[in-house]
Amino acid sequence: MAEVGEMRLRYHFCAAQIDFVVGGVSFIHEYLPLIDFALQMRWLVTRLPLGEETTVDFTENAEIIRFTVEGDLVRVHASWGELAASAPLVEMVEALDVFLPKAYATLVAEVPGLEDNPTVQQIMATP
Repeated sequence: MAEVGEMRLRYHFCAAQIDFVVGGVSFIHEYLPLIDFALQMRWLVTRLPLGEETTVDFTENAEIIRFTVEGDLVRVHASWGELAASAPLVEMVEALDVFLPKAYATLVAEVPGLEDNPTVQQIMATP
């Protein structure tokens, strides 16, 4: 598994039920490639504390979720429908910091040798 390329890993391996809820609003409730989602969450957790506006996109469609830091809050808006919510920045970062090791542990437990892959190692990379 160490030699499997990033694109193949991100989009063709390890689909999982993802429930992404902010402020009681469900933005995602579907099966998605876990490696891709986890890597996007890793990116998000490094950008939010810098106050940068960040988007998460999906391979499966053209939709995006936009994250905007406004003071101590993160505002979250989906490109579809009227979905919008906010959460304290500290809580969002803490939740992502809990999610990422769980996602990594799930991946390496389910797929022997995956922990040796540089793409998967990025999930646990220190910002």
